[in-house]
Amino acid sequence: MKSTAPRISDKAATFYYTVFSSLNAGLEFTADAFPTLYKRALHEIKGKFSVSELMFVVDVHDGNAMTPGNFGQAVYGSCVDGIDLYGLDVKWEIARDNLIRKIESLTSFQAAALEMWANAFWAKGAGDGQSIADYVSGLAKQKED
Repeated sequence: MKSTAPRISDKAATFYYTVFSSLNAGLEFTADAFPTLYKRALHEIKGKFSVSELMFVVDVHDGNAMTPGNFGQAVYGSCVDGIDLYGLDVKWEIARDNLIRKIESLTSFQAAALEMWANAFWAKGAGDGQSIADYVSGLAKQKED
């Protein structure tokens, strides 16, 4: 096993003590469980969004920083701002109401996974040379709306 030393807030530490026998046990469990939960959430939303919608979601997350306090809630606001303030719905040729309805239908964890997935494209140096279209292809609906 790989040794790590994450720093967490007092609030998070308190939570772990309410659910696990120790802070270390809780951190080890959740750190090991998270990748599977993340992959499962992406699998659950696979095919829900069109290629254009997912390219829009990735685009609006360019430069966004994820924060634990609003994780999973920021994807909605980022998308609304991308449409209302920057007109990115026109750029990506998407229907505002259709996209917003899909985002609102996500569970909290699915929204968090979508946010993390969109941010990962930029965090990895714009997909490590991969185009946005290629990046979204595995998660997108196979046929456009």
